[in-house]
Amino acid sequence: MTMAWSYLAYAAGSIALTVWVGRTLKKHGAVLFSGGQEGELALALSDLLAMGFYLFHIGFALLILRYGSRASDLPGAIETVSTKLGLVLLVLAASHFIHVAIFSRLRLKQPATSPLITPTASRVEMPLSAEIVS
Repeated sequence: MTMAWSYLAYAAGSIALTVWVGRTLKKHGAVLFSGGQEGELALALSDLLAMGFYLFHIGFALLILRYGSRASDLPGAIETVSTKLGLVLLVLAASHFIHVAIFSRLRLKQPATSPLITPTASRVEMPLSAEIVS
């Protein structure tokens, strides 16, 4: 019975951690992609990355459920669950840093906004001919 409870605790903990990190990445990743403006493409890309993140990490967490020692008492079950959750956290951290690097790289590849574009208007202001000469 101890193993059943430890499996449930591990599954609940690893899925909760995965969802927490995934939601954070999705929320802040969309802001990074859009540059502070709401953009359909940024939201769609963030959703796709989040879906892949969830599929990978929940699948990984469920796969390692069967590996490790089988505990026969409560201290052994706690050690097994904490070891597995620690492994899930390390993989989540590595994936988090990879996602942040992807977000940053994609953000850097976006074209910079021209200083001639005013933030309130979407038209481009052309310099006067006197400004070009001087």
